Amino acid sequence: MASFLRALRGGVSDVARAPQQTGRETVERLVDRVRSATLLEDRRAAVLGLKSLAHDYRLDVGTKGMEAIVQVLRNDRVDAETVKAGVETLTILCTREGPGGDVKAGSDGSKDPNDLGLTMTEIFLK
Repeated sequence: MASFLRALRGGVSDVARAPQQTGRETVERLVDRVRSATLLEDRRAAVLGLKSLAHDYRLDVGTKGMEAIVQVLRNDRVDAETVKAGVETLTILCTREGPGGDVKAGSDGSKDPNDLGLTMTEIFLK
């Protein structure tokens, strides 16, 4: 019985020592899933995953996933949930944010070269 418990504890500690996936790796996997999934549900789940990561990993999701999200909007336009998730993800990426995370109005006409939302909007339009 003692050897069983030791083996069980050893197995648990091996799981605890498994390397954690970074946000960048997660974004890459989700983008790959969006591009290669054959089932609509799989693509929807991947787009929803990208949407949830877009707040914290805007640059990665925008540079790696924007093209895949636009492709999903073109190909899966009959599925309202997938389209909604794609549009919301693009909105997150293209929103101009101020220093405290506040949304900028953008009506002053000034162009901040460090504004990630503006950069993502320009990439989207190209």
